[in-house]
Amino acid sequence: MKVLSLVKMAVMLAVMVLMQEYAIRLAVPDFNPANHLQFTEHVSGLTFGRPGVSHRHIKNTGDFNVRVRFNELGLREDGRLQELGPKDFVVVGDSYGFGWGVDEKDRASEVLSSLTGRRFFNASTPAGAVSHYIRMIELLRSKRVPARRVLVAFSFETDFILYDQERDLGSPSKPAAFNLQALKELLIRHSAAYFAATSLVQQTPWLRTPFESLGLIRPVDLVAKRKAPDETLISQTLSRLKALAGMAETTVMVIPPRGLWTGNARSAMSAAYERFVRLAQAGSIDIVDLRPAFEATSHPLALHFEHDAHWRPEGHALAAKVVARHLADRYGNAF
Repeated sequence: MKVLSLVKMAVMLAVMVLMQEYAIRLAVPDFNPANHLQFTEHVSGLTFGRPGVSHRHIKNTGDFNVRVRFNELGLREDGRLQELGPKDFVVVGDSYGFGWGVDEKDRASEVLSSLTGRRFFNASTPAGAVSHYIRMIELLRSKRVPARRVLVAFSFETDFILYDQERDLGSPSKPAAFNLQALKELLIRHSAAYFAATSLVQQTPWLRTPFESLGLIRPVDLVAKRKAPDETLISQTLSRLKALAGMAETTVMVIPPRGLWTGNARSAMSAAYERFVRLAQAGSIDIVDLRPAFEATSHPLALHFEHDAHWRPEGHALAAKVVARHLADRYGNAF
């Protein structure tokens, strides 16, 4: 009888959980993981969204909730790439170039179009490294999309990889060992109730603090404690950037890492950053260094979301302003 009672209780609990799950999905569609941003297509080691599909890009911390729509190529771009003119640009990059967390109209590429009168077609995907940007240009050209001028949104924080050990960042990877983090990611991808509960915790300071103390919530600043790239990483990356510059008129917008201003390796990160920019310029790579403009604001971290590493619209706007001036100087009347 006790076993039967326990089974009944388990069934009732399961039914209650399912009812709660679907009630939240109906009441708050934005919390439904089925509507959340997904990247399901993989071509040539690159990651794309499902063509023609729209998603909500929402973070349970409350930092952003925006619409993302993918075009027929699986890219987040409303313009037609086939209409690209000889003086227009293709933008390649990772999540920064993609516009993680911001409306499409607020991305640096769209702001650049408004500032310059030129078209900046965005072909950025979330996982990135320079070899992937080269593949993207090759893929676009295979589809008869001209890509004569290229703007690379190069993230100093995430775009360094050992190219002699490279794997396809856009391809599905082997499942990681199951642990608490894996369980959290599983729930956030599949449960509206879990998303609602974590949103409440994340956005309520007196609840968030104890969860951080227990290590169940990781502050975004912890991510900024990455090690600075070493000589091998810098050398291999510069080699790939030179190869890309040999394919098209390339300008590299260097996105400064948050580790310049927070974390435990600021001096090492600063030295590596300065060396990278100096060697790139010495190697005739056209570089736009955003660091001076960001630091001129006196609070560069304020250009990023509070609980997410990526730029707010203000960061995109400032980057676009700096790049627009640089391109006008580079091309002169030919711009």
